[in-house]
Parts: sequence; structure tokens; C-alpha cells
Amino acid sequence: MRAIPTSERTLLGRPARRTAAVALALALALALAAAAVAQSARDLGTRQEGLLARGDSVIVVVDLSLSIPPVVYGRMWTALDSASRSGGSVGLVIFSDTAYELLPPGTPAVELRPLLRFLKPTERPPEVFPDDRPYYMPDPWSQTFRSGTRISGALNLARDMVQRDRVKARVILLSDLHFSQDDRRPLQDALRGLREVQLPLRVVPLFPLPENRAFFADHAGPQVFVDWRRFTSAGGGRIEAARAAVASPLTLVLAAAVLLALLGANELWCRRLDLPEGKLA
Repeated sequence: MRAIPTSERTLLGRPARRTAAVALALALALALAAAAVAQSARDLGTRQEGLLARGDSVIVVVDLSLSIPPVVYGRMWTALDSASRSGGSVGLVIFSDTAYELLPPGTPAVELRPLLRFLKPTERPPEVFPDDRPYYMPDPWSQTFRSGTRISGALNLARDMVQRDRVKARVILLSDLHFSQDDRRPLQDALRGLREVQLPLRVVPLFPLPENRAFFADHAGPQVFVDWRRFTSAGGGRIEAARAAVASPLTLVLAAAVLLALLGANELWCRRLDLPEGKLA
């Protein structure tokens, strides 16, 4: 369409500037809406919901006392495997009656993986008397590290590690929550100490007794427990690494609706001006 000569530049100048401003604003809004649609579509899909958020920093505290039977190794293996794939950083504390710092805070989470081989059934060596039970590799702590359970010492060590290295992290405890009576008061103090320094605690329960679970719920809050269903299937004990989670399409739908509305507004307000055809005299 060719320009129409006119002598009314003064009268048309303001509408022209307004039209240009509206066109520029719509162009910017359309670009932002298109970017939002693209980002929402990229985020949409199936992902794995693991124990830790991607890139999280935690102190993992693992109960290796004699009260932990091999039957619960599956849940422990899955939790540690999930943590090792988080891409974050960890510190690692193992404990029975004493607590030991195995990995300092800030260690890449993938360094948890060497521990997994002790929690997975393996082929029984020929010199071991065969039976129907699954066979686990003997770990370095089997003979000397498993007499009794003091959860308080492990939690205190985790707190000291965070304060010593001045890291921002949280604590994840993998335990059946069994503790001796002489550890009851120290454990209360340890849980209170975590709250005082604002160090969050999450617990992966390894099939605890109801009274031990109730103790932690009373002193750390019922929200302290990680949902056990993310570690076991509903079909009777088969272990799965994580539940599949599907992102909600709501954001994509809203962004697409805004984009369509802006496109309609662009067609309405920024289209070419249609003039009626002149009639010949």
C-alpha cells in the first residue's frame, strides 16, 4: 500500500506517534510471551523426583548399627542412590554407638556411590555356607562399629561439621530411629540444638517402631519425615529409585493464552488502514 499524500501533518502527528508506541509495546509483549511459551514447553515433561533437590547441599547421616537388618538395606540403598545423583554436595556421617565423619561437607554427591555396594545383594562366595538369604559384602564397620546406637552423637557431629566449615546445608538422617534410654535426653538436646542453629532435619525412616517415630514427631515435628512412598512401590517391597513426576501444563496454557490474546490485539490495533475506494465522478 502506497502512502497517501496529505497536508494535515499536524493533525495526524499525534495519532501516528500513538500508533507507533502501541506497535512497539505489543512487539515487546509478544516477544516476552513467546519466550514464556518456549520456556514452559521446555520445562514440561516427565522428570524424576528424587530425595534431594537438584544441586542441594546436605549432611547425610547413616545408621549402621546392629539394629539395622539387611531387610531394610533396599530403602537405604535407594535413598543414597537418589542423593548421589542430585548433582549437589554432601557430607557423610556414619554411626552406631559412636559417630564418624566419612566425607566432609562440600564433597560432590557422586562420592556416595562407593558406599552403595555394601547395601546391594551380591553373589555368594564359594567359601560361604549357602542358604536362602541374600548375601551382602562385609563392610569395613561390620565387626568393630556396630555395638549400640547413639543418634544424638551423630546429629551433634553433623551440626558441628556445618558450623566448622561454614556451609549452608541441611541434615538427612537414615535410621530406624531406635535409641537406648540413656540417649533419650541427649537426643532431645541434639534435636533442640539443630533448631537453635536453624539447621533443617529430614528423616528417611527405616521401618521404625511406632514409639520411636512418635518421639521424633514430638521433638522435630511430623513434617520431619520424608514420604516413604517415594522409596517403595505399592506392590510389596520392590524398590524404585524415584517416582516419575509430570510437570503441570498450567503455566504453558496460560502463557499460550496470553500470546494468542496479544496476537489478536496486534491484528486489531496495528493492521493497515483500510480506506473506502473513491468513486469516479
